[in-house]
Amino acid sequence: MKRKLFCIGLFKTGTKSFGKAARILGYTVTDKPWFILRDNWYLNPLRWKEYYPIIKQRASKYDAFSDAPWMFLYKELDSWFPESKFVLTLRKDPLTLAKSDTNQWRGKSQIPSINKFIQRYENHNNKILEYFQSKSNFLTMCFELGDGWEKLCNFLNIKKIPNCSFPHLNKGKYRR
Repeated sequence: MKRKLFCIGLFKTGTKSFGKAARILGYTVTDKPWFILRDNWYLNPLRWKEYYPIIKQRASKYDAFSDAPWMFLYKELDSWFPESKFVLTLRKDPLTLAKSDTNQWRGKSQIPSINKFIQRYENHNNKILEYFQSKSNFLTMCFELGDGWEKLCNFLNIKKIPNCSFPHLNKGKYRR
C-alpha cells in the first residue's frame, strides 16, 4: 500500500494539476469537493470534529488528496496517517492567485477583495510552513517556477519519472 499523499495548497495553486500528476504516478485520487462541503463547515474549525468520522472513512478509500477539506486538516491528517506525505502547492505571485480566485467568484453577490484572497493565501501558507518546519514528510512545489516530475518523484522515492509533461490544468486568463 502506498503512503497517503496530501496536497495542502489552497485553491488556485495547481491542486488539479497535482491530482492529475498523482493519477499518472498510479495513485487513486480524490480531488473534487464532496457532499459535506455544502455548508462550508471546513471554514469553521470549531465544527471540524463532527466530521472526523466521515473524513477518515473517505480517506480510507484513496491514496492521494487535493482541494477541500484536505488542505485545512493537515494537522489532523498528519496525526491520523503518520506515514503520510504532504505537498504545499504555491503560486509565484499571490496577486495572480487573487485574480484567479476573483475570476472564479464572478457572478456571486459579494466577491471578496483581492487583499482578502492574498491574506488568506499567505496566512494558510505561513501556518503550514510553521507546522512542518522540522518534518521530513513535507515538500513545497511551485509549478510556475518549473517544479514538476523530478522534484515530486524524488520526494516520493519514485525512481521512474513519467515520460510526459507535468500536467498544467485550469490555466486561466484573468480580467484586469
